[in-house]
Amino acid sequence: MKYPELEEPCKSAIEKGICTGCNRLDLPYFRSKKDCKYAKKPSAEESIRECKKILGIQQEMKI
Repeated sequence: MKYPELEEPCKSAIEKGICTGCNRLDLPYFRSKKDCKYAKKPSAEESIRECKKILGIQQEMKI
């Protein structure tokens, strides 16, 4: 089966290495998801927040 060509933003995000693909690529008629949060590079603050979440690090509250 031949899959249709991907559309933006999925196409460029995969080409640039920002996105590694998702489960939707298995669907025969998938072309793109316009509002995908993985199709754009996260900001430094978002990346740090995600790392802390994964590591379970809590920031100390300042009073």
